[in-house]
Amino acid sequence: MVFYASCFPHDNLPGYRYTIVAASVEAVDEWYRLTRDAGNDIHRYGSDFYTHPNADYPWRKLDNSDNQRLKEQLRFHLNNDREGGGRGEFSFPGQFAPDHTSGKAFYIRSKSNPTVFWHDNDGFIVASKTERTKFRVTGKTRPEKDHVMIRSDHISITVIGKDDGYVRNDGGILVTGGSGSDKFLFKDFKTAFLPSGVSGDAVMKVVEHDGDEWELVA
Repeated sequence: MVFYASCFPHDNLPGYRYTIVAASVEAVDEWYRLTRDAGNDIHRYGSDFYTHPNADYPWRKLDNSDNQRLKEQLRFHLNNDREGGGRGEFSFPGQFAPDHTSGKAFYIRSKSNPTVFWHDNDGFIVASKTERTKFRVTGKTRPEKDHVMIRSDHISITVIGKDDGYVRNDGGILVTGGSGSDKFLFKDFKTAFLPSGVSGDAVMKVVEHDGDEWELVA
């Protein structure tokens, strides 16, 4: 599904205003991280709104990157320029625009069936249509707080309000507590988690590449 974001000049004066057209919100998050890490003064006010220095192009650092895969997932549509040339404004009402900031609390829901959520059922993570549990997702790759998580980041997942509530991979099943690994990749929400069983008792399994897609809902 195409994701759209606005990118306007910092000073709000007439200038280069862009609409970012991307393959996913994750691609926009990766562009933002790459651009900030390269020293460009991009400001992020949400996953779908950014500002950039009027004297610089927001894709410049992307052009200098060797990340060809990311380049192929992003386009920058010029809405207007300094001379006032208009090329049409984009609007994207109703777009799901999750904020993947490290340390935030989320419900985790199925992308294909938004009525299905992760739920902590007595220590087992299950897919449920009737109950849901809130989780904290924290990036472990970067030291700073409140950074934007991207697909390659290591993360932890914890149950809100539960002592030792780390979600772990215990023999291929997601549990809380126990002795399994509590380290995951952020991209695992797209490929690695698959419910097995009927709704309410469908235990979440860890699989290779064939999992369902899950969304983080604040």
